Amino acid sequence: RPLLCFNAKLDKMWQKKEYEYVKNLENQEDIDKYFTDQAKFYFKKKKMEQIDNFNGDFAFLNNEYPCDVFFEGQMYPNVYNAFQAARTTGEYFRAQFQKPLTVTERFELSKQIRDPEHWESRRLIVMETLLRDKFRRHRDLRVKLANTGRRELVNCYNDATGSNLFWGVVKKQGQNQLGIILSTIRQDI
Repeated sequence: RPLLCFNAKLDKMWQKKEYEYVKNLENQEDIDKYFTDQAKFYFKKKKMEQIDNFNGDFAFLNNEYPCDVFFEGQMYPNVYNAFQAARTTGEYFRAQFQKPLTVTERFELSKQIRDPEHWESRRLIVMETLLRDKFRRHRDLRVKLANTGRRELVNCYNDATGSNLFWGVVKKQGQNQLGIILSTIRQDI
């Protein structure tokens, strides 16, 4: 509680100082420049507090990142393949998803699978199970996830499909369920 009071006092001091600074600016152009600079700083800071691209240094957060994942007695080459295999009990599809596939092959195979009954109520549990296995099985990935600190994990996509809007975000719209699950696992680590 004393910390909250101290922070409130600091906020008031900062607001007063900022008000005095803005009041002393000589023209509207200087005032506009000040607030533009503040906005740029805010957005730059916000960008540093968020990981919104699961590529490059953060490719390990991507479900297609190559790493063994175990699901229902079988090993898969990544989370994406295991997740698609979880959508079916058909041995043919499960065997296909156990192989390393190209992006096109994965997409074509996954289009052929019809979601099982109650899939929408199970898919979050399945995804969390797969991701927990990924980070439990691979210490290096677990360390990388922990090293993201408290940064917000946002799975961004370009195309506004139903799946993309559920698992991620498109133009600041979407549920970002993948980011939420990853954040939960990071917190548990």
